[in-house]
Amino acid sequence: MRDPEAAAAKLAEAEQPVHVPLSRDTRALNARIRAECHQLVKFLATHAWDDAASVTHDPEALWTPSAIESEGMAYEERQGGPPDATPRARRPHLTLIEPDGKLRWRIRHTLLDAEGEIAGYLEGVVDLSEDQDPVGPVLQLERLAD
Repeated sequence: MRDPEAAAAKLAEAEQPVHVPLSRDTRALNARIRAECHQLVKFLATHAWDDAASVTHDPEALWTPSAIESEGMAYEERQGGPPDATPRARRPHLTLIEPDGKLRWRIRHTLLDAEGEIAGYLEGVVDLSEDQDPVGPVLQLERLAD
């Protein structure tokens, strides 16, 4: 006769999800990169400079809120306004993710203007060579350009 408690424990153990590091889960990595790009664009568009700094991986502390504000305002001056942060600006094809070595990717997210036309881009890097399963932001912003 089988032990129902042992069978239930074995079933519960088998149902536990297996954790896969971010570096080995392409779908989760791409989704996370796109989400961080979308957050950054939203914060740039709404002038939430502190929030924009908080959603970027910045080990060298180059992208302080004041540095992001300076770049964001310069971009707006050149473009005549902030980047679009509506749902159309979150379409997957606007975020290009290209391998750039082992556990490293180059990111280019296309920015749209208020009419939905291409107005520039933000570029960055995701480098998981030191931490293959980071908890915080992974996008390291390099530049905001048009």
